[in-house]
Amino acid sequence: MANDFVSDPNELGINLDGVEQANYEDYQDAQTRKPTPPSGVYDLQLPSEFKYKKGSAGQLIILLDPLKIVGGDHDGRELRFTQVSTKKFKNVNASQAVDVLRNVGSVAHPGNSVDEWRSAFEGVAGEVATNVKCIWRGYDKVTKTEYDEKAFPLLEDGTRQDFIQLESVNPETGEVATRRVWANLNVDVRGFAKKA
Repeated sequence: MANDFVSDPNELGINLDGVEQANYEDYQDAQTRKPTPPSGVYDLQLPSEFKYKKGSAGQLIILLDPLKIVGGDHDGRELRFTQVSTKKFKNVNASQAVDVLRNVGSVAHPGNSVDEWRSAFEGVAGEVATNVKCIWRGYDKVTKTEYDEKAFPLLEDGTRQDFIQLESVNPETGEVATRRVWANLNVDVRGFAKKA
């Protein structure tokens, strides 16, 4: 690819008259990344639509995307790609999907019918789930490693840095490459569950 470049751009024979250029008078600078909201308890608005897929154990997986924080300093911030399962937990008579329905006050009791589950979730679209426990997670795509909040460095002000700087060595060249794993705010496994 580097061989495609030339020292003198005039050699390329390009006429830029027909190419739209950025306007310098109202030029937009790059946006800085907003800090990840801290782990904690939030009120979250459910999406207006849901998507579904079949889980590895044959259960229904419901995609809650996006969830929006309602109120507080992080009002309007989105949690992306949250999935809940209809499968019963191994040691508890509960499931993530029922936790969501109960949290928003639904009286639906869907059973083994996909249509019943779809109807139950369509009935709570846009509702606000209250007191949802959310935690930080980071995922390194290179090593396929998930990091919890404790992996993110603690800063002097008591907050956590919302990224981890990782290094890896190319075994062929010995070159060291750095990358960042960013923290994302996620709903905890039983985050929607009502507290007794």
